[in-house]
Amino acid sequence: MSRQYGFYLDADGCSGCGTCVIACKDKNNLPVGGLWRRLEEREKGEGISFFAYYLSLACHHCHQPACVESCPEGALYKRKDNGLVLLEDENCSGCRLCLEACPYGALRYDREREKAGKCDGCIELVLAKEKPACVSACPLRVLDFGEMGYLKQKFPQTIGYEKPEPGTGGPLPSLLIKPHRGLE
Repeated sequence: MSRQYGFYLDADGCSGCGTCVIACKDKNNLPVGGLWRRLEEREKGEGISFFAYYLSLACHHCHQPACVESCPEGALYKRKDNGLVLLEDENCSGCRLCLEACPYGALRYDREREKAGKCDGCIELVLAKEKPACVSACPLRVLDFGEMGYLKQKFPQTIGYEKPEPGTGGPLPSLLIKPHRGLE
């Protein structure tokens, strides 16, 4: 694979407004209750040192996606040109094995359609050299998307998200996070 695209999140700057979640839901015409991007509130500390921060999360388009390996229908695949993990809806049998395999809870099951669904990085926008809807909608500009090497250079003060122990061969998410200042 030549390139790996992924997301960047500045957890220190995210206000938890949810605009990214709404933009994703709107762009993908998701049903009530259907979310491919979610906002997680995290808490740390006690008393006067207590603080909360937010993580805007979707599919991490992993280097070694467990969902792809688990799909018996071959409905999930990783693009060779940009590393995005995509789902061919017509091939999905609704078995939910991908939901169980993903360690990040990125895939969702649509009960009405009886199929899985997930973030595709707004592939049609990416191919048109635009940013995903969630990134473009963020009013605080704490989300970004692009080639991982570029993101690491642009945002050097980042950590990988829930990266497995070295040598374990885990999924290796394509998500960089600038941690909240209270975590440093």
